[in-house]
Amino acid sequence: MRASRIWLTSWSPMEPEMRLRWQLDLGLPHLLCNHPVFDLAGNHIGTPDLLDVGAGVVGEYDGSLHLAGERRASDIQRESLFRRAGLEYVTMTSLDRRDPARFLRRTQEARERALRLGPERRWTVDPPTWWTPTVTVEQRRALTAAQRQRFLRNRAA
Repeated sequence: MRASRIWLTSWSPMEPEMRLRWQLDLGLPHLLCNHPVFDLAGNHIGTPDLLDVGAGVVGEYDGSLHLAGERRASDIQRESLFRRAGLEYVTMTSLDRRDPARFLRRTQEARERALRLGPERRWTVDPPTWWTPTVTVEQRRALTAAQRQRFLRNRAA
């Protein structure tokens, strides 16, 4: 994998807090934030809040918007796609902010499971040639109006 830069672009206010927990409390300095993940055929699996590339762990922050309806169903499907590709998955919620020990334990357990899986990976952070990147603010500002509408429907450009 050739993740050429460490992306620290956050799309929601809680992502930096989760990233700092991973970095400071668990000592995981090399994280990608909101970086797309692909299967080996070049299909977009999803864009997780955090990705520990070294271990193969996805981290997501689920606020109240993630608790019901279509959003919850979509989140469950995303988790399934990440797991099918061989990524471990951990979720942080608002309760974890009050007492982060449980979240940190779940994260460490996810890392241990991922590392036991070994080097065989069915995912990559290297985008296919047809992919239009929107990871950085600069990339989002360079989008056409039509691309902004298509790619950034639920995100601030």
